[in-house]
Amino acid sequence: MPARACIVLTDPKPSGLTWLLLLLLAAAMGGMAWWAAAPGTRGGFVVAALAAGAICALLWKRGDVPMHLVIVFALVLRLAVFWLPPGLSDDAYRYVWDGLVQAEGYNPYLHTPDSPELEALREEPVYDELNSPGVYTVYPPVSQLIFRIGAVFYDRGWEVSWFVIKGLLALFEFGAVLVLSRMLRPRQLLLYAWNPAVVLAGAGQGHGEAAMVLFLALMLFALKNKRGVWASVWLACAGGVKLYPFLLFPFLWRRFGWKSIAAGLGIAFLPALPFFHPEGIGKILSSLNLYVRLFEFNAGLYYGIKHFLALLTGMDLSKLLGPALAALYLAGLAMLYAQRPKSAGANSKTWAKSAGNGWKTWPRSAGTGWQTRPNSTGNGWQTWPRSAGTGCQTWLTRRYFLQENRGLRPLFVWAAGGFLVFATTVHPWYLLGVLVLAAPAERPSWHWYWLSVCALGTYLLYTGGPYWIWVWTGWGGWSVLAACRYRRALTDLLLRARAARKAALMARFLEKGQSVLDGGAGEGYVGEKLGKRLGGQIQLVDILNQNRTSLPLDVYEGRRLPYASGAFDASLLVFVLHHAGHADELLRETLRVSRRTVILESTYVWKWELALLHRLDRLANRLRSEKAAPMQEGPLRFRTHAEWLACFQEAGAHVVHAQRTRRCVDRQSLFVVEGGEKSAPESGGALPNKERVSGSTGSSSASSGR
Repeated sequence: MPARACIVLTDPKPSGLTWLLLLLLAAAMGGMAWWAAAPGTRGGFVVAALAAGAICALLWKRGDVPMHLVIVFALVLRLAVFWLPPGLSDDAYRYVWDGLVQAEGYNPYLHTPDSPELEALREEPVYDELNSPGVYTVYPPVSQLIFRIGAVFYDRGWEVSWFVIKGLLALFEFGAVLVLSRMLRPRQLLLYAWNPAVVLAGAGQGHGEAAMVLFLALMLFALKNKRGVWASVWLACAGGVKLYPFLLFPFLWRRFGWKSIAAGLGIAFLPALPFFHPEGIGKILSSLNLYVRLFEFNAGLYYGIKHFLALLTGMDLSKLLGPALAALYLAGLAMLYAQRPKSAGANSKTWAKSAGNGWKTWPRSAGTGWQTRPNSTGNGWQTWPRSAGTGCQTWLTRRYFLQENRGLRPLFVWAAGGFLVFATTVHPWYLLGVLVLAAPAERPSWHWYWLSVCALGTYLLYTGGPYWIWVWTGWGGWSVLAACRYRRALTDLLLRARAARKAALMARFLEKGQSVLDGGAGEGYVGEKLGKRLGGQIQLVDILNQNRTSLPLDVYEGRRLPYASGAFDASLLVFVLHHAGHADELLRETLRVSRRTVILESTYVWKWELALLHRLDRLANRLRSEKAAPMQEGPLRFRTHAEWLACFQEAGAHVVHAQRTRRCVDRQSLFVVEGGEKSAPESGGALPNKERVSGSTGSSSASSGR
C-alpha cells in the first residue's frame, strides 16, 4: 500500500541580512527605552521608535523569521523596556491610587481622590501625581482587581506596587503573543509582537490595554474553533478591562445566538459585584461624559472638523463636537450590527446547534468533503472541495492558519477602529485593541500600523516638542493607507453614487415598464438604478464581464449585438462611444435593437480640457479595474458637442433632445436619438447563446468608461 502523501510546513531560516536587521531592531528598541527615561531626550526616543517601526516592516517584507524567533525576540524586547518608570504617562499613578483606595476599604467608583472621605490618603506621594483628582475612576472591575493585587505591596513603596501591576499587565500582553502564535504566520505575528508601540504600552508603561489584548486574542482563538460560549466569555473579560469591547457582543449574538453569549454576559457581572452601588453607575457615566466633552488628544477626525468649524463660524464648538461624533459612531455601529457575518463557504451553512450551548458545528460525516485554506487575497478563509466523494472534513490545525470566521473578525476591526476614528482622545496605547484584532488578516493593516508608530511622536507634547506634525502625519498617512486598502470598496461606493445621478438624469427620457438595453454596462450600476426607478426589464451587454449586480449580462465580441431587431424599447450608451473605434457603427447597432438610445458623453471646448479628459478617463478605469485593462487602454476619441451631433447624423440617427451640463471637472452632453432612414432595422434574429462569449475586441465597441 503506497504511503500517504503529506505536507510538511517548516519554519524559514533567517539570512545574514535578517540577523543584521534584528540587531538593529534591538539597538533601536534599547535606544527608545533609554531616551524615554529622560524627558530632555524625547526627540531621540521618537527617532528610535520610528526606526524600530521601519525595521519591523522590513523584516515583514523579508519573511524569513521563524516563529520561535518571533516569540523569543518579543520576550527579549519586553524585558528590555520593563525597567522604565512611568514617565510617558501618568495613568500609573491612578492605577496605584485605585488599588490603595480598595485596600483601605473604599469603593473607587464612589469617591474621587479629592473627596473628604479620602483625606487621610492625600499624604501619600502618589496623590500629588494624579492628573484628575476631581474625576471618578472609569477603569472597569477587572482592571480594579489587578490594581488591588498591586496594593498588597504598597507598604514597600508605591514604586513596588506599580511594578507589580505592570508585571501582571506585561504577562497578560505577552500571553496574547503566545495565543496569536497558534493562529498566525511568523511574519503576521511580528508586526504585532515587535511593534514599538505595543512593546512600550505593555511592558514599558503598563497600560490596562495590555490585559485586554490577551482576552481579545483568546476570543479570536475561540472563534477559530467555533466556540461561541468561550468567545463571549473572553470578550466579557476584555470588556472588564476596557469598556468598549462590550460593543462587539451584538456581532457574537448574530453569529451564535443568545444561548452562547449568555455565559459571557453572566461572567461580565461577576467582577462587578464587589463594586456595585446604585450611585456608582451615575458617577461613572458623569466621568465618561466629561471625558468625551473636555479631553482631546491625537484625534485626527475630531481635530479636522473642529478647526474647520472654527474657521467657518469663528466659534469653538468642541464641547458639542465630541458628543456629536459619538452619536455618529453609534449610528454607524448600528449599521454594522445589521450586517450578517459571512460563513467560510457557500456550502458551510449546514450548521447544527448543539443542545443548550448554541455552538454551531459543521457535519463531519460523509458528503461534506470540505476543508479550509488561507485566502490568497487576504480577506480570511475560503473553502474548496477537497476531492470528489471523499466525504470527510479535514481540519488543518497547523498554527500558521487564520481563523475560519472570515466575516466576523473584519466587523470587529471596523467597530474597534471606528471607535478610535470618532474618538476625541487617541493615546498610543489605545491602538492595542485594534492591532490585535487586525493581526490575523492575511494582508497587513498598514494604516493601523502606521498610526501606532507615528502616535509615539505625540509624547513630545509633554516636553514642549513638536506635537501637531505627528498628529497630521499619523492620521494623514492612515487616511492614505486606508484608502489604498479599501480602494475597491470606496470605488464601488463612488460608482454607485454616480450611477444614481446618471440614472436620474436619463430616466426622464424613458417610460416605466420599458425594456432597456444597457450597452457597455461596466459594473451594471446604472442599469440597476434604472431598474429600480422604471421597474422594467434591464439587460446588460459588454465586451468584458465586470458585472457586480444581479442583472443578466451578455458578453459579446464587440461588433454585432446578440439580439433581434427591435428587441428593446430603449438602450443606453453611458460614456461608451468615446471608446469605440467606429462610434457610428455602434450607434446603428443599438438603434437596430431598440427604438430610442439615450447617450451620455464627456465633451470639451478647449484643448487643455481634451488632455485632461484623456488622463482622467484612464485613471478612472484603472482605479475601477485595479489594473490596466487592455480593452480600456486603447485610443480615446472624445468629441465636442457639435462633433457628436455630426456623428449621429452620419449614422442616420435623429436627435430628439440634446443638452449640455457642466460637472466639477468636465463638460458632459446628453443626447436622445432615434432611428432615422439610414438606421432601418435589419433582418435576423438573436444570435445563439454560444456566440455570446468574449472574443477579440471589435472596432465598433469598447467597454464602458464609467
